[in-house]
Amino acid sequence: MSFWDSAESLDPREAMAVAARDELAQTGNELVAALPQLDATLAFVNDQLIAALRSMKGYRATPIGINRTDGRMMVSSVWAKAADREESEPR
Repeated sequence: MSFWDSAESLDPREAMAVAARDELAQTGNELVAALPQLDATLAFVNDQLIAALRSMKGYRATPIGINRTDGRMMVSSVWAKAADREESEPR
């Protein structure tokens, strides 16, 4: 995680990091929430999504990244085995 004092103080390499995150977003689960609803959306993910995942075999974690300037959220999941992850997918 990185923090800057202002948008102007971002390192020029930030453009490379944004491109990498955008590429990752194409393969992950991206949610977009209206800024006033961002905290409610995060609460839903925590209360509903993660609660459901915890009951599944092999579930380990749910990393979440949030961009509070545009409402984009990247949600992923970590599983003990690929087979556990595949078993968790809806059919």
